Amino acid sequence: NIDEHNAELKNNSAGIHYNEAAAKIDANSSTPDDWEDFSNVNILNAEKQRQNSTSLRSLIDGILQSTANDMNKQKECVDIALDRRVYETRDTKEKLEDHLSKVKRQIIEMEDNIDKLKLGISE
Repeated sequence: NIDEHNAELKNNSAGIHYNEAAAKIDANSSTPDDWEDFSNVNILNAEKQRQNSTSLRSLIDGILQSTANDMNKQKECVDIALDRRVYETRDTKEKLEDHLSKVKRQIIEMEDNIDKLKLGISE
């Protein structure tokens, strides 16, 4: 049986000969030196990309910090403007309430005067 025969074969079995064309190495395949050069270039490129990434992250962190600072300043400005507007609104409301009170008092005084005049005329 051919399967049993082949299963018993070893590298040093009798009658085994290496065929020179069995595993041709392509002329375009890489050599250890080529592979080493490619790997070194690849490592250098990876290191450059890592450094670029670090620089970019640093730049982004700076931009985010600046943006956060700007937003905090804007928040403070809005808070101050809102507080001022609330104060102005309350002040205006108090003035209007005082004015309304004075007008009501004057109306009562005028009605009293009208009643006194009517009483004076009828006498």
